[in-house]
Amino acid sequence: MLCRLKQLEAERDMLVQGCEVVERARVWYREQLATTTDRIYSLPHAAHKMEPTLETQQERLHFQLARIHEVNLHLIALMAVGGGGPPPLVSARQQEEQRLVTKLKEQNHQLTEEVSNKSERIAILEREKAALLRELFQPRPAAPLPLHHPLRAPPPPPPPPPLPIQHSCDLL
Repeated sequence: MLCRLKQLEAERDMLVQGCEVVERARVWYREQLATTTDRIYSLPHAAHKMEPTLETQQERLHFQLARIHEVNLHLIALMAVGGGGPPPLVSARQQEEQRLVTKLKEQNHQLTEEVSNKSERIAILEREKAALLRELFQPRPAAPLPLHHPLRAPPPPPPPPPLPIQHSCDLL
């Protein structure tokens, strides 16, 4: 019985610590919510402020959302087990992995679309290139050069005047 009493006291101490952590988390969640709400309302007026790049913000947000999602899943799992209910069918880690797989599939789909579009564009450009090369190397009749062009050959000299025809009787 003394051993069981120690177990229950340890459980109570752990639950008190959990309440303190949850209360600090509640304060943190509310601060984050207030900050995010303020940023939403001030966004149209904050165009002149220097903020981190969109890519940096997106990376930070993904990291933070993943951690919040993981904590929420752990709390849900803890409440399901601690409340006497059955444990969740899918662990928090499995849910996180599934979310990551879904995200990767979406990215793969987007990249596949981009590659397809680029391939189509390349095919169009290759056809245009082939047409231009055919046009470039296709034999064309030479256009006559202007009369006074330096590469134009001078006109042929006029033919000599005809010689008079002599008859054999004139020779005598």
